[in-house]
Amino acid sequence: MSSDTLSLLFTPKTLTAGAIGAVISAFFLALFLRTRPSSLPSLGLPLLISGILLIHPPLYITLSVLGMAGTGLAISMFPQKSQSLTRDLLFLFLPVLIAINASFPGPSWAPAAWIITALLGGAGWLAFTRHSMRQLGPVLFTLAAGGVFFCVPDTEHAVLLFAMTVIPGMTGWPFPFARLSGESAGLAGLLTWIVLQDGAAREGAIVGGAACIGVAVSLLLALLVTGQTGQTRQTRQGKLSAPWYQREIQGRLAIPVMLICCLTVGIISRIAGLQEDPVLAGTIAFAALFAAVGAHGLILTRHHLVRDGS
Repeated sequence: MSSDTLSLLFTPKTLTAGAIGAVISAFFLALFLRTRPSSLPSLGLPLLISGILLIHPPLYITLSVLGMAGTGLAISMFPQKSQSLTRDLLFLFLPVLIAINASFPGPSWAPAAWIITALLGGAGWLAFTRHSMRQLGPVLFTLAAGGVFFCVPDTEHAVLLFAMTVIPGMTGWPFPFARLSGESAGLAGLLTWIVLQDGAAREGAIVGGAACIGVAVSLLLALLVTGQTGQTRQTRQGKLSAPWYQREIQGRLAIPVMLICCLTVGIISRIAGLQEDPVLAGTIAFAALFAAVGAHGLILTRHHLVRDGS
């Protein structure tokens, strides 16, 4: 990591982006302190709109990511029993397809990369906000945006989104007063376009940047593999409480989870993302994500067994 790369974080435009993120965070902190809502408010839509105004993506991309955010919000309002990943993919396909008319620089397979990454990334982040450690959503999105910034050769757009999300990343963990909701599908779409735009000069960077978006999905997959998603319990008052991992995320469980996510993004960004060959980059990225799923699974299983006294 060169000093030139770090100096990009302190330009006037980047500092402005950071200030916008700070204002958004301050607003949600004031809202939380004033109302103390039973569920944490979501800051995804303000982040998405601010990102669009700051980065100025093409019209088709703007319409697409806003459509993804709206679709994600609508899906998140469905009853718990009707939630399905297949349905999520089908519903997100139309807003993702809107952007196929946009101009994608770089390799000839860039439009296909847009459809696959935006669709899977959007559906993955949408599922993450429903089933996984949703309080980690803001900080994990900041981590994904940072991974993209440090692996793409052209950082014009990536640095602005990363700078804007640094302070909001702390709104869910370690200081819980906001989260991400269904509109995170739109944020995943915006980050996908940045990967394709800023990574066009190096095909491996496109693969690495796309894999960084999957950092939250690796945690969700670990919960699915270990069979721990949606494990609710009934309180003495007869109400259903949140799954154990959502109740305990502010404790010791979050620390190893975040360390695994940071290490995974670091490997993908600084090793896979710097490769010229997209196949080699994909192999390294897949191995890192696969290892992350396994490490998350071990941590979650061990923590659950210790917690239950097994």
